Amino acid sequence: MKIAISASGKSLENKSANQMGGAGIAVAQLMAEKEVNAVITGNVGPRAFEILRQFGIEIYHGQGKIKEVIEKFLEEKLEKFE
Repeated sequence: MKIAISASGKSLENKSANQMGGAGIAVAQLMAEKEVNAVITGNVGPRAFEILRQFGIEIYHGQGKIKEVIEKFLEEKLEKFE
């Protein structure tokens, strides 16, 4: 993930996206600090998954055009990572 968009419409840049290791953990911590409630992603690593879950952040699978993915999310049609 390179950019996140919060419910308030603010974007959050993932400055750790190009890290060789630990990028998922760093972004999971960023999401927790910004009080994000849900993340939509094409893939999530096991360590980032656990950190997101520890902070009560829901994780959904979504790929494609941002507008379409957000519409599916709002319609509750995205698959939730369990």
